[in-house]
Amino acid sequence: MEENEQVKIRKSRWPAVVLARVDKYKLQTTFYLEELKEMLERKFPELTNSSLPTICLAPNFYLKLTRKVPTKAAARYDSKQYSFPGQLVFIDEISKDGRHAYRRYARSKKGAKVAVKLPWSRGNRVSVLAALNVNGVMAWESIPGTFTRRKFREAFCKNIIPKETHGH
Repeated sequence: MEENEQVKIRKSRWPAVVLARVDKYKLQTTFYLEELKEMLERKFPELTNSSLPTICLAPNFYLKLTRKVPTKAAARYDSKQYSFPGQLVFIDEISKDGRHAYRRYARSKKGAKVAVKLPWSRGNRVSVLAALNVNGVMAWESIPGTFTRRKFREAFCKNIIPKETHGH
């Protein structure tokens, strides 16, 4: 290495015990930064620098992890995790605004174009989050606007997690 070259070493803003816990957390390879943030706030309430930009540094620079699209591999079926259909819950979110109010097809004389008047603006958007199981709709939430990640999580925790699944 030449004398002019400087090696830039990034020093962690976190104590070694926090980095060790993050290093252990990386075994869950598909984690979101928000999940890592929640874990750090729960395990280390005294940690003052746990913003998402700071948390982003941990996997990228301190642990040398990169974000990749995972390769999907089949896993063995574990019958202990699933024992009856009532355990299955299907969740989906749908939204509707003024653009969804028109029909996709129209009729006209052969060879003639057909024009329809469509709303110029989208109008108000309504979003619905619904959870279904083998017995039908088990929970739902409707909000004006769009479900953000935070609103989705709040609706999920409030309406879906508390529901007990039946089905034996």
